[in-house]
Amino acid sequence: MITLTIESSTDIELLALTRGEEHFQFAEKTGLSHSTDMFVNLKWLLDSARIKIGQIEIIGAGTGPGSFTGVRIAVSTARMLAQILEVPLVGLKSHEIYAASCETVNNGLIAVAFDAKKYRVYAALYSRENGSTSPVIEPGDFTMTEFLEKIQPSGMITCIGDGFSRYSAELGDYAATKGMEYRFIEDFMPSGKAASLLVQKKFGESPQNYTDYLKILPGYERLSDAENAYNRRNR
Repeated sequence: MITLTIESSTDIELLALTRGEEHFQFAEKTGLSHSTDMFVNLKWLLDSARIKIGQIEIIGAGTGPGSFTGVRIAVSTARMLAQILEVPLVGLKSHEIYAASCETVNNGLIAVAFDAKKYRVYAALYSRENGSTSPVIEPGDFTMTEFLEKIQPSGMITCIGDGFSRYSAELGDYAATKGMEYRFIEDFMPSGKAASLLVQKKFGESPQNYTDYLKILPGYERLSDAENAYNRRNR
């Protein structure tokens, strides 16, 4: 099954193609220019894999939470392609894509945090056991301290995402105070193979849930600045 997955909830743009046992990906920090370069990068990926866009049989999209613009672009692009190609569309929480891409220590915990600006992070916690990733704390909008206080560590925690880059001091101070063992992977990049396999797994478990592309929506977790300003003006 030829699978295309699109994830752009941070400044990293991930485009992944899987055909059988072959995996291809574009994964680079592109800032937040996803709207201008995504189709160029997608064409490059399709050409590199020698796959025509009409051969795609299933599409996956990272639904956030993350950058408002990045999440919107990933979801709208995936929905447009699913509609045109008349193929199933699977929505995935972006944090799950990152967690599934990460190797752990002894089936440990994986904390994923994206910088949400305003001294906050979009963060989630996952457990890894025998290759399967399960949510422990679902993605939400927290301060770094609020998120860390929700974690009940049992062994090493692997921390990934630009939220931990920005708030590394808070992470280090909290870990030292609580005796929490952690390792932080700087500049972590999600895996196209992991993303594609996750899409295929979810689709295989319940294909009937992914026949309507309109059901796949961005998961913003909070209102944008523009929406907040509009609401204040119209109170």
